[in-house]
Amino acid sequence: MNETRSDASSSVALKLREAMPSLTPSERKVARALLANYPVAGLGTVAELAKLANVSHPTVLRLLTRIGFPSYGDFQRALRDELDERLASVSADFLPDAGGAGDSVSATLHAAIANLSADAESITAGEIEAVAHALARARRVFLTGGVTSHAVAYYLYLQLGLVRSGCRFVGPAASPTWTDLADLGRRDVIVLFDYRGYEANTLEIARWAQSGGARIVLFTDPWLSPITGLATHLLVTRCESVTPFDTLVPAVALAEAVASEAARQLGDKVQARLALMERLLAAPTCRLVEGAPEDRQM
Repeated sequence: MNETRSDASSSVALKLREAMPSLTPSERKVARALLANYPVAGLGTVAELAKLANVSHPTVLRLLTRIGFPSYGDFQRALRDELDERLASVSADFLPDAGGAGDSVSATLHAAIANLSADAESITAGEIEAVAHALARARRVFLTGGVTSHAVAYYLYLQLGLVRSGCRFVGPAASPTWTDLADLGRRDVIVLFDYRGYEANTLEIARWAQSGGARIVLFTDPWLSPITGLATHLLVTRCESVTPFDTLVPAVALAEAVASEAARQLGDKVQARLALMERLLAAPTCRLVEGAPEDRQM
């Protein structure tokens, strides 16, 4: 079997996120500067990073020591290794597999279980509750994603649409519905799914949303989308896989958890809306049999 790909459980980005609550104000400025333009901000000199964060050189080095890098060189080597992973080609990982189909299916399912277990340990209830609160209280919720991740955005759109009004799926980021995006403004939330292979259009949509005052909820991988610095809320899921493709199974599970928590926070409003939805879904919107021509060709 192919080895599990893309083990980013100890990425620099995750170390920074996890350390954030314990950092001093100056160290937090360095961490934010790194995350706002990750990993490019860390590939220059110490002096350049210190200037970017408006702190001293020793502050930069103290932060790196806190997250496990004894020298700036060690930190940059880790970033370069991550950059190689971020730019990894799917086709390069598509190698012949000597195992049988049963082995492949079993390995794929076990990898999904491992990802879900790891995310269950690292994602806190507070993060889910904060995102769900934003989705429950927003005037409108817009959702989109990349070439494959837009499918997860659409799934979350369907879930949220059952429990609240004002949800809009704006299509894949590669070809969004611009008339919907034109309506983005204050009191709105846009949910973006952006995973490795980060797409330029998704970043542009995030910039457009921020310019109009909308809040951004970002679902991404451990290497962190370039949108991270713009996001109000960030949810990271692992995507390790034994196949040539990064898995989105954890993203689907997290989307379900967020939708469920949003429904809980909406309270009594949900029951009435679900009852209405059930009646609408049970009623046919067209008749396919009555009056159909008897000589129609199959």
